[in-house]
Amino acid sequence: MNWSSWSEFFAMGGYGIYVWGSYLVTLICVMSEVLLISRRHRTLSKTYGLIHDSYGKENSDKEVLINTEIDSLNNEKQSVKAASSTEEIEK
Repeated sequence: MNWSSWSEFFAMGGYGIYVWGSYLVTLICVMSEVLLISRRHRTLSKTYGLIHDSYGKENSDKEVLINTEIDSLNNEKQSVKAASSTEEIEK
């Protein structure tokens, strides 16, 4: 199509309201999608960060408890070995 002026271009042969309205609706939908995705990403980052921090803290507390138990068991084994070696020496 050839338009002799900008007003004819925007009028689109009498269908301009539909053409430009469609572009406007499409632009609004795309911009809304970008906005919603960025908000969702931010929310998930905060949520994942909180879960990750609490999960890591929970695991580190468990690891400390397990390491403490292992150390106490090792100490008991060493004391039992020391006691049995002392008994062998006395015999």
